[in-house]
Amino acid sequence: MHIFIRGEPNWVDPLNANFQEVASTAGSAIPASEKGAAGGVATLDGSGKLVQMPTAEDVGAMAADAIQSGSNSNGSWTKWPDGTMMAYGVVTAQSVPANSTVGLLGHSISFPAAFASSPSMTLTAVADTVTFFSAKLGGVTNALWWGSVTNGSDYARDVPVHWQAIGRWK
Repeated sequence: MHIFIRGEPNWVDPLNANFQEVASTAGSAIPASEKGAAGGVATLDGSGKLVQMPTAEDVGAMAADAIQSGSNSNGSWTKWPDGTMMAYGVVTAQSVPANSTVGLLGHSISFPAAFASSPSMTLTAVADTVTFFSAKLGGVTNALWWGSVTNGSDYARDVPVHWQAIGRWK
């Protein structure tokens, strides 16, 4: 390594020599298998251009296809890369007699995509007056749920129920 002295003539050649020495030392610290390889260390070609660009994951970005979503006749779902999944939908209106409780659709309702285990879930009965109607969750598994709707009014009503579940898909 050249040590520079103030006012020294021809300082450019020793400076370049220092850079070459540093580059050769640093270059040997990185295994050849990682140079220019995906997920490795980017290198430069003879013209100073990058040989390998870092991937989105290398710089901490999320790949465009990392978040998955879809829908089917059972509802909609969204899956995030960390394993979180949200599913939601509406159980279509069904007639609930006055002052009575009926099971939603009379049976269990499948999620649009299965969870890894039972998710947390909420139900909301949708009606023009909320004081006479309620939705009750009967049970939840990783693949389906069931519940009931109560109509406390003096006349039969069609009551749609909105539902939302959040849990893990992996």
